[in-house]
Amino acid sequence: MNAEPTFLVEEILARCLTDPPFLERLITNRDAALKAYPLDAQARADFVNTDMQRLRRFSGFIGKVQHNYLWDFFPATRRLLQHYRIEIDFFADYRAIQLSAQSPAQSQSDKIRRFADHLATFVAKTPSLTGLASALRYERACWELRQIAPTRRPRGRVGLRRAAGLAWSDFLKLVPKCDDPLRIEAFDCDPVALVADVLAGHFPPRDSAGDRLFVLRRHRDQLVQTSEIEELSALLLSSIDGCRTVRSIIAVTRRRALGTTPPRAFRAFFEQAADAHFIKLCGTPPCA
Repeated sequence: MNAEPTFLVEEILARCLTDPPFLERLITNRDAALKAYPLDAQARADFVNTDMQRLRRFSGFIGKVQHNYLWDFFPATRRLLQHYRIEIDFFADYRAIQLSAQSPAQSQSDKIRRFADHLATFVAKTPSLTGLASALRYERACWELRQIAPTRRPRGRVGLRRAAGLAWSDFLKLVPKCDDPLRIEAFDCDPVALVADVLAGHFPPRDSAGDRLFVLRRHRDQLVQTSEIEELSALLLSSIDGCRTVRSIIAVTRRRALGTTPPRAFRAFFEQAADAHFIKLCGTPPCA
């Protein structure tokens, strides 16, 4: 083989690693992909005998190495990718998106979100990957909570003992607020136990037990506390925005569900949530 075909072969191989769609075309329709290259018969024969899937796996390995920063945030997700032996296949599939979306101004947070979005789509196509979708959603939720900037402590805070002693009409005027970022997610298992099992090397992960609701709350030390929660409590918590009064939250909840439940029956939730430090009861006007 003379120098010119050798140069072309090297150019094609280099393109395979930087242009994943071209590599896919080379795998599925080799003649069409090579049509633009003036290769001699020997060079074309060499490509016929080349294991392009091996080249694709090498491209996936490069993509995996380039994303090593992910595993501080998604340790259980990574262990499951390795357990199911799809880590390289996923990154080979993802590499086309990674390279097409790459830009100098892109933040690491943007890259992490794009990775999590694509992996969620990838996993959804294979239901047999037990636990992977739940581990990914839980670790992503924890990561996203840690990205939220700290908020100022609410003014006009009312002590729990004093709130418990307030007349009903005054209690309705209080404004529940959350000091710490929180979110409510549905999982088909206890996500904390799932992650602990995976990191301890217990495979396969526990089976689905039906959807359950959990509230995830990030403390100021960046730790995320996860607690199972009932549907009504989740509905009430999700209505707290730091602006609505107790009266407004109860009204919203009764319109959405439990319309026949007397308003006073909801008082225990607010007092218990404040006692558990999920919320603070404030006496300031809404959004003050």
